[in-house]
Amino acid sequence: MGQHSLIVDPDTERAALYGAILKQEGFSPIVVKDADAAVASLRDRGPPALAVVDLSVGLELVYQLRRAAPITALPIIVVSALRTERDLATAHRARLGLGAILAKAASDESFRRVARRLLGIVSSDEAEGTASGGKVVMPPASVEPLARGDSGMRRRDDAPPVEERAAPPAGWIKSRR
Repeated sequence: MGQHSLIVDPDTERAALYGAILKQEGFSPIVVKDADAAVASLRDRGPPALAVVDLSVGLELVYQLRRAAPITALPIIVVSALRTERDLATAHRARLGLGAILAKAASDESFRRVARRLLGIVSSDEAEGTASGGKVVMPPASVEPLARGDSGMRRRDDAPPVEERAAPPAGWIKSRR
């Protein structure tokens, strides 16, 4: 196998699932349970081609990964079962250079699609639709996955425009007299 991937998740079943998906994509998964083991892996093997980090391990590890490799060299997927952790990651997304934020409940196929996109992997079906120069057109930033409890993914343009949102209930805003 070629490059390695780093999976940091205390949930051994979920980590094994991520590892199996990345192994199918040609990456040698290094699975660890905590930040100390992840840092040791970085020191021993260097930056991975992709990092998958459960936010229960802590955002500090994401900072350490980012210091080890720039955004262009290391895509990072963060996952969490907790919406509050995903919201925190979303607030720091640009500064941390996060490639994706997924709910732990996201489907295997959603994880695979996101990982393939971040790794620049193109299937033969996708290759047929590329420009004659053979370049793959990546989706714009507006379709990157963000946190949402039901599917684990959402497009930024899913939110209705302000004028289409429901008005607050009658009497909610008190007038000044």
